[in-house]
Amino acid sequence: MTAQTEKVGDGTGQIRKDDNVVTQSLEWQRLELEREKLRFERQGVLFRYVAILGAIGTFIWGAYTHFDGLRREQAKQAGEREQAIAVQKIAASQPFLERQLKLFEEATQVAAYLSTVSDSPDRAKKSERFEQLYWGELALVEKGPVEAAMVQFRKALMAGAPLEELRRHSLAIAHACREELAESWGVSHWKRP
Repeated sequence: MTAQTEKVGDGTGQIRKDDNVVTQSLEWQRLELEREKLRFERQGVLFRYVAILGAIGTFIWGAYTHFDGLRREQAKQAGEREQAIAVQKIAASQPFLERQLKLFEEATQVAAYLSTVSDSPDRAKKSERFEQLYWGELALVEKGPVEAAMVQFRKALMAGAPLEELRRHSLAIAHACREELAESWGVSHWKRP
């Protein structure tokens, strides 16, 4: 064992080289263990933060999906309400729309007759019916374009205009009726291109 010892200093104390190596080794192991412990602690802190962030993310996602579901449900209900209101409007408007269609058909038929037949025993009757439509029933269902076309036709009729001019006014009545019907019924493809 004397080969492994080395004198240090003035010879009063002897330290073994092995003891120094062992002490350093132990110190090194202790430092490694502390580093490992710190690494595990850091990982533990990191995992805690990740867990907290995960919980927050889960909460936010849950809140988002909940409120998004509510928003979608409200939008669906609003759409259903609008659809129900539209159906009710159509149902309530049905008698008016049918009456409008019937009177517009009759107005175009009477105007067409008066603009194509000049001498007939029925001309006086048709002229009288035109006046009835003009001054009464048609006013219940017509708007601007039909009203304007009827006024122009009546002026031409009262002025004794030739049939050619009456035909142009008769067509204007028919086109105005079609436009108004398309608007009233909500069918855009009925309108003139």
